[in-house]
Amino acid sequence: MNQSHRFQRKTLAILLAGLLVFVAGCGNEAAPASAPVESEAETSAIRVLTTTASRGDLSRGTEFVGRLEAAESVKVFPKNQGQIVHTYFSAGDVVQAGDLLFELDTEDLETNLELAYLQYQTAVIGAETSLMNAERTKENSARQYVTVKDNWEDLEEDYDDQRSALRDARDAAKEKLEAARKELADAELAGKTEEELKTFKEQVKTAETAYETAATAFTTFVNTYEKTEDTYKTNKKNAKTDLEYAERAYDLVSGGGDGETLGSAESAIRQAQLSYERAQKALEDAKVYAPISGVITTKNADDSDMVAMTNPVYVISSQDKAPVVSFNLSEDGANALSVGDGVTVVYNGKEYQATIIEMAAEADAATGLYAAKAQPVVPLESVRSGAVVKVKASTANAQDELILPLDLIEYDENQPYVYVYRDGVAVRVDLVTGVSTADSIVIESGLTDEDQIITTWHPDLKDGAAVYAPSLEASASQPEEAPSGDSSEEQPQESSSSAGDEKGE
Repeated sequence: MNQSHRFQRKTLAILLAGLLVFVAGCGNEAAPASAPVESEAETSAIRVLTTTASRGDLSRGTEFVGRLEAAESVKVFPKNQGQIVHTYFSAGDVVQAGDLLFELDTEDLETNLELAYLQYQTAVIGAETSLMNAERTKENSARQYVTVKDNWEDLEEDYDDQRSALRDARDAAKEKLEAARKELADAELAGKTEEELKTFKEQVKTAETAYETAATAFTTFVNTYEKTEDTYKTNKKNAKTDLEYAERAYDLVSGGGDGETLGSAESAIRQAQLSYERAQKALEDAKVYAPISGVITTKNADDSDMVAMTNPVYVISSQDKAPVVSFNLSEDGANALSVGDGVTVVYNGKEYQATIIEMAAEADAATGLYAAKAQPVVPLESVRSGAVVKVKASTANAQDELILPLDLIEYDENQPYVYVYRDGVAVRVDLVTGVSTADSIVIESGLTDEDQIITTWHPDLKDGAAVYAPSLEASASQPEEAPSGDSSEEQPQESSSSAGDEKGE
């Protein structure tokens, strides 16, 4: 629905609401006692109708202007540039659809195919090697990180015990030294002779040496630990950095394992496979067959001639002189259609099924369009050459998708959305849409089959607004009954068609 229609629809609704308020204010009589009294929730909520999205197929057609030609005349182009090895027909010969017309030299094409196959095999081996190396690097980095982390943890666990032991040894040596010095001092006070004091002095000297050794061992251990701890911290940090880098490198090669992102390994394989398939197709296209049955009216090349994709080698005219339709395609149409696809030709109000039999590989330099021809399955009525016809083709298709009428969808700038009824509240749901026609559109995401879509327009309808859907709330409040055999007794719900009419008009 365009903006002018939406504006007219909303304006009409506002005017109608104002008129109802005016009429209600002019009435002085009280409402009859028998009139139903709505609840406060119902009177404050917006009364709405709802519908659900349908599921089915949708096809978008495009129309082209075509022109009838008095007789079918098909130009047969080579699909590759090259040298003709052999031609099998001459001008005036009768051919059947599928007859081999000519062959191109395949020596270079066969070489290209072999090279493409070798490149594909190399890509497979290279991808496997890259993936294996990346995985091995990640595993090695993980092991290295665990080892460094464990070493640091072991160092921390052993530090307290070793430091306590060395400190105790130093303190014990100090106590022995102090005891030896006290004994020496006591001996000197006792007036011991120099010979007697000699033993005490040796004990002091021995205790001093033991203490210095213990103290040095303690200090050296503490200093060494601090340096070692710094080294372990640096090693752990570097090991973690290496592991993170290895993990990113592995994800880059493997694609991360999400099944959607192609890794460099898989991408290389696919590219090589595509090149190989193209080389195979080029080799197959070296043999060119007649697309239709008829008479060869023109032959433009002979054996050993070089030919290009832009110049026809043969021109074939149909024997029964059935008219064909020539038309021009835009780039989008040329991308969507190909030789062998079906189209519909409309002439004199009648529709005829036809098959595309020819499509130019390059666009016309003047118009930028691609020339094409279609052969009707059933010959058209006798017409004059040059008559204008309509060609209809399906350029986009969707199958088994959720489909909504276009006039149910609102737009916030370029974002399509609808309001959905959920427990008495209008909830805005943003949509992702797909193929569309003049009146319908595919909903790719945002809705489910069960969502109740509000079809009523109201000036106060917005996200979070209180709404009242009589049919939904009545059915929700009624107790379940056993199914009746008489289908005529079932009460009909508000139909989606009536809901759509209320919003669409």
